Amino acid sequence: MSPPYIFQIDEIAEHPEAFSDTDGHGNWKPSTDRNSNYTLGGGGVTGKQWFCNTQRIFEIPQRPANAQPYKTFSVYYVGGVGFYVLKGDARSPPDDDVFHKLQFNYYNNHDFSSYLTDAGQYHTLRLQPQDQRWAHMLLPNIYHSDQTAPSQQYGGIIGELPIFLALMAFTTSRNYLPSVLPHTFTGGAWVQSHQWQMQSRFTFFLPYKQCR
Repeated sequence: MSPPYIFQIDEIAEHPEAFSDTDGHGNWKPSTDRNSNYTLGGGGVTGKQWFCNTQRIFEIPQRPANAQPYKTFSVYYVGGVGFYVLKGDARSPPDDDVFHKLQFNYYNNHDFSSYLTDAGQYHTLRLQPQDQRWAHMLLPNIYHSDQTAPSQQYGGIIGELPIFLALMAFTTSRNYLPSVLPHTFTGGAWVQSHQWQMQSRFTFFLPYKQCR
């Protein structure tokens, strides 16, 4: 079980006048140029503080003074392409990194789980879980494996917690996220039964910060 932690979700979009970058197929990709991304206003969860006490998630009025920054990730979802991930805050991007497509590492040979990361070796899940609700709720088909896990004990999803939180956030709309977020983790477990689905939000952007 992970220790208690605090996290913040800020919603960001790319400036219309920002330099438009594309991949090798001509598809848009998020920029890491200075001042290319800005904070979205008008609703949503930007600036709110959330506390996971190992049993549930709930909003808190402010971050405790003794909370220490842990990790920040920025995530875009591009319809038809998938997720782009930056280790850092795209509003103040690192000088030595850019957005990478969501990837996976296969570290665990006991349960054959897939490790979420911005810098992995693989582009799909290692095994498709027998209970496929997780995979279908969190990830588009391009990330699914053609190999099914032999039992429910195999084929889990682990990895960078901020990336996992981003995938959970993308299962609902910006307007619903503040009310949905507390229901994604209850009784000490992540909930995989809610029915909201990811929408193609081309410039909807979520950097994630944890403090603990």
